[in-house]
Amino acid sequence: PSIDGYIWYGNLDNNWYNPANWSACCGIPPAKGADIVIASVFAEPVLPSAISIRNLTINSGRTLNIAANELSITGGIYGSGTLTGSSASQLLITGAAGDINFNQSGLASRSLSKLTLEAGSSANIKTNLHANLVQVKTGASLTVDTDLHLRVSGDITLVGMTSLAGDIALSAGGAILDATSTERAL
Repeated sequence: PSIDGYIWYGNLDNNWYNPANWSACCGIPPAKGADIVIASVFAEPVLPSAISIRNLTINSGRTLNIAANELSITGGIYGSGTLTGSSASQLLITGAAGDINFNQSGLASRSLSKLTLEAGSSANIKTNLHANLVQVKTGASLTVDTDLHLRVSGDITLVGMTSLAGDIALSAGGAILDATSTERAL
């Protein structure tokens, strides 16, 4: 897709708020709800706090590090680059995100504390992912690609009619719960 917005080059460091790391389009860090492109970079960006954006394009071989923050995406995710998570990272999807790739360099980089798909949203997990909590709300759709795994160490909460597909496994003590907290079978 053609996205006009903020382009990250990371020419100076990994500081999201450093204007020198962003393209000349604006000379300032992106505002809430902006379209973001992670292009060819010197330093990969690391989120310093909770960030809300619309569309995110991550070019091949590039990554956006969520760190111990929440990344909220209201639009789509494009490109073949990756997100780097941690056991403290949170990802909130409120639109048709599309394909999501996580950095596969280790368990920590492909982990999330919480994955939430809001009502009517959708996402396709294209790489292995470990999450502590997963929430899929009314009308949302979460798919895990064939031969890949979503491992959940806590609970999966399904609210209303949702779609869950793929290899999804719970660790000991985890449960699949509906809105009234009763267990459901996959």
